[in-house]
Amino acid sequence: MEPEQLATLFDERKPLRPAVLNLAADAWQAYTSPDPTQIEALLRKDTSGLPFLREAFLVHLARFPSLLNGLGRIEKVLLNLIIGGIDEFKPLFHMFLELQPEYGFGDWQIWTHLKNLSSVSNPLITIHKVKKPSRPLTSGDFMQAYFKMTDTGKAILTGNSDMLNRNDIDVWLGGVHLSGHNPLWRWNEANERLVQDNR
Repeated sequence: MEPEQLATLFDERKPLRPAVLNLAADAWQAYTSPDPTQIEALLRKDTSGLPFLREAFLVHLARFPSLLNGLGRIEKVLLNLIIGGIDEFKPLFHMFLELQPEYGFGDWQIWTHLKNLSSVSNPLITIHKVKKPSRPLTSGDFMQAYFKMTDTGKAILTGNSDMLNRNDIDVWLGGVHLSGHNPLWRWNEANERLVQDNR
């Protein structure tokens, strides 16, 4: 918001009641817990005191590997854009923000996801036009990048293969550390529930 827009909200301010503060504390406890089902338990309660909390947590849970192909929502959206022809970083970044504004990502966060998709043992994409300088990359460096899907990436995106069968995982989502293959939390997109995959 612009400062003038923000100022208009002042008259709409409300006191933070103890119940809202307690809900916020419970939300932080759930987010940082190594057991992501604490988030689901919280969402079964009344969260109306923090009206954006429910959607924020559902968006967060959708980052967990999907039961369908092992991709989280962010990776799935990026790969669908690339295979759909938006394969240059700048338009890809802007289109992702348009489709998924709730994540609020900057260019470096999107770049990190794309780089991870290209650097696993069975890459899903290849990155082109980015030199490997001795200094760290800047946004100016990777704004020129473009991407190509690999056969592995196409197979995973269509559900004919699974990301977690083809590649190891080592990522933190809140307090949950996803690593190795067993056990692993996955997101069932059909019913918006987490399941534990012990294969």
